[in-house]
Formats: sequence, C-alpha cells, structure tokens
Amino acid sequence: MAKIVDINENDLKRIVKRVLSERRILNEDTLGKGEVDETTLSSFKTAISSGKDPFEKLNSVVDACNGNIENMGPPKQSDSAIASAAAKVWEGINEGSWYTFGAGTDEDKIKKGIASLQSIPDLCAMIKKYSDTYEEFYDSIDSDFDSDNDLGTYVVAPISDIIQKQKAGPQGSSGTSTGPVVGSGGTPTPVPTGSVTPNPNARGDGDVEDLQRLLKTNGFDIGRGGVDGDFGDDTLYATLKALRTYLK
Repeated sequence: MAKIVDINENDLKRIVKRVLSERRILNEDTLGKGEVDETTLSSFKTAISSGKDPFEKLNSVVDACNGNIENMGPPKQSDSAIASAAAKVWEGINEGSWYTFGAGTDEDKIKKGIASLQSIPDLCAMIKKYSDTYEEFYDSIDSDFDSDNDLGTYVVAPISDIIQKQKAGPQGSSGTSTGPVVGSGGTPTPVPTGSVTPNPNARGDGDVEDLQRLLKTNGFDIGRGGVDGDFGDDTLYATLKALRTYLK
C-alpha cells in the first residue's frame, strides 16, 4: 500500500517556487543575457506596433513580459540598474510641484528611466521590480496618464525603441513548446530566481503573495482576488495545477 504523505501550505509554496525557479535556471543555459528568441521578439513587435491606442499597446507589452519569460535570457543589466530604472519611473510618477501640492508628474524622468534599459529582458525585469516594490506597473502608469499623446511620447515610445533595437537570440535547445499550462492555453513560463520585494500596499501574507505572483506569471488562474496574500481555494487549486503540470 502506498504511503500517504501530508503536505501543508508551506510545503506547497516551497515546492512550486523551487520547481519554477529550477526551470528558469535551465533556460538560462540556452539564452544569454539580454536575449529573447525569435518568436518572443515577434510577439513584442506585434504588441507595440499594432493599431491599438497607447494604453492598449502598453498593456499588451506587459502581458507579453508575463507570458514569455520562458523564452528570455536573464537581464543584461545589473539588479541595481534595473532597480534604479524602476525607482526613476516611480519618482517621475510621484513628482510633486508647488502648484499641484505634491501630486504631479515628471514625464521626462519616467521616459529617462525606461530609456535607460538596454533589452527586452531588462524591460520586463524592471516592470516586475516596479510591481513588486511599488504597485502594479500598468495600473500605476494608467492612473497617472490621461492623454494618449503623453503616454505615447513618454512611455510607449521609449519602450518601442527598446523592442525595435532587440535582436533575436537562439530559439531554444529543442525549439518546441513544453506543453500547455492548465488554465492559460499557453506554454509554461518559469520566472526569474531571486528574492522578491514585498508590495508595501499588500493586504495579506507576503510569502503567499510571492507564490501568487509566480503562479500568475506562469499562466495559472489565481482567481478574481489576484495577488492578495490570501491562500484561499483559488490559490490552492492553482498550486495543485502547477504541481500536476511541472512534476510529471
């Protein structure tokens, strides 16, 4: 008779984090720093050059970052450079002035922060760093910019420059998909290893939030509550799906 092993919440979190991180390490052997494969580069070019308005383009780029991490190498720039770019964007969004009583925007600082990035992996790492440290990147930008023209000039344009300058790296060791992720219809997309800075606006447990971000980034549905720090039924089901997908 098979032995039944009890697994608690912490065991599940530890197992999923380790599996996803190890898959990311394996991928780094294929793609070098700052590299993306040809298919991923095409998806980013489509996201930024389609006929959508600037807000939709930005949202498409953020989605492309979250959905294509498997096909990217590690960032080209250092962690400190990525963090500096994220901080510059945050400071630009929260720049105060005497006539706005502290609630202003320094669009040039935002543009310079984004323009300091050298590759798509750097851009995606900055978006993740920003979301982990401050607040969700797209929501933060969306709430601060009202004009399509301003968003296009100070945010979408520098992102477009990064994408257009990017060159495709190797397609991958096998050149084939690793199979669909349950609930997403895409392919499993491991996330970068390393520590995650908690969101200061978080409502729940920081460790659970880290797990939820990993699951969400890899295409698993964590429910309407999103990254809320609550290890409820939706997060539990997503965790079990991840285990079934990766631990075959």
